[in-house]
Amino acid sequence: MHPDDAGDLFRQVKVGDSGEIIYEPVLLARLPDGRIFLEVHHDVYKKKGTGAIETTRALADSSKLTEAIDWSQATGVVKDQDGIAHQVGSVGPATAK
Repeated sequence: MHPDDAGDLFRQVKVGDSGEIIYEPVLLARLPDGRIFLEVHHDVYKKKGTGAIETTRALADSSKLTEAIDWSQATGVVKDQDGIAHQVGSVGPATAK
């Protein structure tokens, strides 16, 4: 979580509120302008079982983004596991549903 987001969240919750921590070392996002970003963190808890590239492919398939991703760039992001979101492709702008 980005520090600014943590600060915003802190101001919105009260003592006793419940929450959920989600562990996702691989994140794939499509922005409204169509850019696709991949962020990969080292799986410090070794909870995900499959490798990061397999997880990335599964996320891309489920989001119907497989063809729009530059897989050589994505492979580099997976290899580096630097925890920074990198652009790995783009598609047309998202349309409202």
